[in-house]
Amino acid sequence: MRLHSAANGTVSAVALGVALVVATLASCEQSGPQLPPSASPSLCPPTADAPPASPVPTEIVTKEVGSSPEASVSSVAVDASQGRVYAVELAPGFLSILDGETMRRVGGLPGLSAAEQVAVDPVRETVFVAAAGGRIWAIDGRTPRVLLTARLGPPVVEDVFDLEVDPRAERGYVLTSEGDLWVLDEGTLERLARVSTRGLALALDQTRSRLYVSNRQRVLVVDTSTTQVVNTFPVGGTAAAVDPATNTLYLVRPGNEVGVLEVVDATTGDVVTSMRSGVWPMDVEVDPKRDRVYVIDQGALNIETVDLDAGLVWVVNTRSNRLVRTLAIGISPSQAALDCGTGALYILDPNAATLSRVLPV
Repeated sequence: MRLHSAANGTVSAVALGVALVVATLASCEQSGPQLPPSASPSLCPPTADAPPASPVPTEIVTKEVGSSPEASVSSVAVDASQGRVYAVELAPGFLSILDGETMRRVGGLPGLSAAEQVAVDPVRETVFVAAAGGRIWAIDGRTPRVLLTARLGPPVVEDVFDLEVDPRAERGYVLTSEGDLWVLDEGTLERLARVSTRGLALALDQTRSRLYVSNRQRVLVVDTSTTQVVNTFPVGGTAAAVDPATNTLYLVRPGNEVGVLEVVDATTGDVVTSMRSGVWPMDVEVDPKRDRVYVIDQGALNIETVDLDAGLVWVVNTRSNRLVRTLAIGISPSQAALDCGTGALYILDPNAATLSRVLPV
């Protein structure tokens, strides 16, 4: 669950109640209840000969992206080929289309009630939106107009935790709050398979036909060509990302008063190294071209005041696996999407209904 802001800009009573409950659960790192994740829908193509790493990002531009003062923005995705950013709102159910450079809205689509997750197929310029209740839309990213719609089930779907699109296999992967992974035909939205996973987050490696489904205790490795579980790793995370170039899996989760980043060999499941920093990591993104991992950390949500710089971004060098910088950003950022071409990182803050762009300079 993500925390949303009230219309007047202060944290809502419901959000504060959730924050208190979630904080209580943080100490139960291994055995506590599982937490819903933030999706990581951006897909970065592998690069065999990555250029030298550029300096860490420093320039930050933040803009409001809600279609109204009451908007509750829930997910973000990037189409690097078109330079566009897509953000969806749980309420009132709106898809905003933004220019990735100017951050201005260049289009939008209403009528997507209870939209929770968004993902993009840059090859076909198709945007996929998943909503509470299991409703799925395929949308032409150029017009925009709805091309197809479908509903998951049975069984009944309550919420969608994560959403990934595989342009190579022409499939969509939907992870629901019931613990099911739904595999859909991208062109028809027909159900191809349903796998019980108890997962919280997805990370897709198109080149190796592997989908990693993680929760706090373990990772299931799914062969996307057969939709069969082929391995299980005894390490977990509430958000995940994979670097196809190095075949490395990155997992983050809240720990005991400090956040945890696990760097894992994606073939064997062995932990290469663990890092502890921040407070409450919510999402993780990998930039293979610049040897960077970004961990989006909600920070210490203050129940009495709103700290405009409580949120954090850890910047990790993937060659040395060292934390090179921590940036302060937003009230409580929850999710990010990476433009693999420019290296721009787009960070969503639902409490403030804002989107921040962090540029490498």
